[in-house]
Amino acid sequence: MLIFDLTFTDGKACRYLCPDPEATEASERGSLEAIFCGRLASMTRIIAPPPERLPWKRQHATLWTLGLFALSRLPTGEFHCFWPGGEVTGGKDEISAAVRENWSKGC
Repeated sequence: MLIFDLTFTDGKACRYLCPDPEATEASERGSLEAIFCGRLASMTRIIAPPPERLPWKRQHATLWTLGLFALSRLPTGEFHCFWPGGEVTGGKDEISAAVRENWSKGC
């Protein structure tokens, strides 16, 4: 879900929750700028912090996904996690740390 803090030229502000699960940041930015016809002073995307327990979804026997993160178990018992712009191989703690560090890039 995309969440934005909007500030208008008259000094008012609000938080906008995008109802479209397929929307991108660029498409929503363009849409809101068109809707508010020059009255939108700023638009800041808000990214919620990662949950305490990462909610991986099983896609296959050895593949899980979480947003744009993908996690697979290697035959060695280690995990390999990749996302747009990065990847890491290691144990549960290394994977968790990498996902939390890159949450704003891959969620």
